[in-house]
Formats: sequence, structure tokens, C-alpha cells
Amino acid sequence: MLAKFVFTDRELGNFNNEHFINLKLDMEKEGAPVAYEYGISAYPTLLYVDYTGAVKKKLVGGRDAKALIEEGRDAMKPDANTLRKMENKYVEGVRDTDFLYNYVKMLSQAGKSYEVELREYLSILPEKNLLNEKTTKLMMDIANHVNSASTKHILKNSSIYKERYGAQIYDELIIRIAKKNSQDAVKNKDRDAFNKGQTMLTDAKVKDAKKVQLIHEMIWTETVQDWHSYAVAGSKYIAKFASKDTAYVKSFVEKVERSTLNEPTLLLVLKEAKRLLKLQSNFDHHLLAAKVYHKLQQYEKALEETKSALNDGGAEDTSEARSMEEIIKKSMTRRVIK
Repeated sequence: MLAKFVFTDRELGNFNNEHFINLKLDMEKEGAPVAYEYGISAYPTLLYVDYTGAVKKKLVGGRDAKALIEEGRDAMKPDANTLRKMENKYVEGVRDTDFLYNYVKMLSQAGKSYEVELREYLSILPEKNLLNEKTTKLMMDIANHVNSASTKHILKNSSIYKERYGAQIYDELIIRIAKKNSQDAVKNKDRDAFNKGQTMLTDAKVKDAKKVQLIHEMIWTETVQDWHSYAVAGSKYIAKFASKDTAYVKSFVEKVERSTLNEPTLLLVLKEAKRLLKLQSNFDHHLLAAKVYHKLQQYEKALEETKSALNDGGAEDTSEARSMEEIIKKSMTRRVIK
């Protein structure tokens, strides 16, 4: 099952190929000696083994691709004693390039800050080595923040990175960094930091930059409840990337319709509600359009859409549409009285 449905996952495959030497063994055949040595008695069993043969992590049973990536990251973390020894050497003043290279890598794997040490490493590295494969591989492995020296190194030398690792890998890395930046900025409500990530996507000339930027903008504006800006970004996203995605358009219209009474915002959403009806005319979509029209106080249109929903015949429960019909009629009556 793992071989057929999990190890075929592209993200997991890229991760494992980048960080490990992968070996699959039948423990009842050629892998029997390994099973004996490591005490394997249940299948599937996954071993993460270091260069000395010591087991860093042992997993028994299946996992999905996402879980295995996290398990792999955990297996790469250095043990506390090794890291402590490196920290002591750094405090004592050891600064040769090999030491700093390994120390930066270890700090990154341990999830610790490494920016000061990385800048030191790059500052003493001979110019001829600044773009060798060892250095660029390190930058690719550790880059995780917009302001990181590793990210700046990658962006400054983008053509070399694309040629060496491929445009797709380059784009995926930049998008991953931008996504983390967006998440952190949204969490901290830091618009300036958020904008840096958006700008980086443009400057890096990532293939799907506009798509990712619109997604991030929608996340930001939803978090701060700026529903008009959310609707603007959402309409652009739908027009460019989801114009035929009925489920996405419906979800977008429902979310904004529930969240605002602002007329310009509702007019943007009405455009998408009409798009939805063109994609598929059914009970739910007519009823959703009716709700938008009602909030816009276009009661005749709202009533028309409600009747279309009731006439559709595709819904077993029409109570919501009938309730909506009564609400619209009451609104029309109040308008006449005024």
C-alpha cells in the first residue's frame, strides 16, 4: 500500500530523494539479515539510519505522505549532545568554513535561528565558492524566510539556481517561503511583512506568482475582515483561475454574502452569483442569488430568483426558499409603506 499510494506522492518523493538514500527491501527475502539485525517483526517498517548504522527513527505501520515528510524532518534533527558540542565550539571562536557550514546546517535542522552564523559563513567563504554546488544546496535546504540571507542569495542568483535545480523546484521553494511569510504576517497582523512576501513573488518571477498572491491576499483580507478587498481579490482569482469551478465560486459567494451589507462589495459578489447560475442553474444557486439581490434591496429580482429556486424541483427540502420568499415579500411591503 505504501509503495502504491504513498511513496508515489511527488512532494514526498522529492523530499526523500533530497535528504536520504532510499532503499526498499523484502524482509522475508534479501532483507532478512537487516530484519534480524534491527529486530523487525512487523510490516511495513521504516528505518531512518545514519551513516554509522544507528537508528535515528523507527516507524511501524503505514503513514500518509504528509506524515512521512514530518517524520523524515524529525529523523534529520541532530541529537542534543552533538548540537551542544557545536555550540560550545562556536562560543570558543571556531570559525572555519567547514565548521560554520555544518553548524548552520545543524541549527536549521534543529529548528533554531541560524542567520548570524550563516552571514558569517558567507562573509568568509572564498568568492569562487559562493556559487558552488555545496553552497547553493545549503541555501536551498535552509531558506525559509523572506529576510533570510539564504533567500536573498537564491533570489540574487536566480538564473543559476533555476539552471542547477530546475525552474519548477525554484518556484516551489519561493512559493513555500512566501506562504510561510504570509502565515506569519497574518498571525502578527503585520501588513508590511506581508507585502514583502507578495513583492518577492513578483521579483522572483515565479510562474504562478499572481495566483499565489491573490490567495494570500484573500487570506489576509478575510483575517482582518476587510470584505470588500476580499471580494476584489476573489473576483480576480475566479476570473483568472477558477471561472469554471462551480464549487469554488459558490463557496466564495456564500462567504461574502454572509459577511457584509456593503453595497459595492455585494455588487461584486452579484457578478459571481450570476456566473454561478450560468455554470449551473439549480435550487441552491438561485437561492443564493436571491439572498444577494435581497441584501442589495433589489426585491423584485430576489423574488424572481426565489421562485426559480422553487420551480427547479431539484431540492427535497424547499423550506429555506419559502422562508426567503416570505422575508422578501415583507421587505417589499415595508418599502411600499415607507
